[in-house]
Amino acid sequence: MGKSLAEYAAQNPQPEPPQERQAVAHAARSYNDQIAERDQAERLKTSIAQQLQEGEAPQYILYSALRAIGLLTHDEAWAEAQQKTMDGVYSDLAQQSLLTDNAAIAAARLDTMQTEYKEKLRRQLQRQIGGYKRIARALNEALDAVNALDPPAADAQPQGK
Repeated sequence: MGKSLAEYAAQNPQPEPPQERQAVAHAARSYNDQIAERDQAERLKTSIAQQLQEGEAPQYILYSALRAIGLLTHDEAWAEAQQKTMDGVYSDLAQQSLLTDNAAIAAARLDTMQTEYKEKLRRQLQRQIGGYKRIARALNEALDAVNALDPPAADAQPQGK
């Protein structure tokens, strides 16, 4: 008599399909990456708390926080971009003379950045005001044209300019 399916399978093992092997390996790698990211995030949280307790300079704490945000949001490029912005303010302060007041330099750089931002905002608002003035002039001209075609009734209140 013939063999059962289980007996045949035991005597003739088939290799695992490569796609299945790759999927299992990818899932295991992904899981291990998630565990590593979570562990790194926990270390960053501990580091930030310790830096706060030790009274570390705020910029160092912010660097750690930016790394943590980038890690937890899976957006390392964003974190690097923000760190480069911070580097523009704090990059060479450690190398400068001990006689130089690093806090004053950092504050001056931050003031410069704020001033540049405010100037950019001011120019943007002035462009918008100019646009609104052009719109108001066009609307007043349209109202004048309508009034020229059909003057308002004597008892009607004139619409202000």
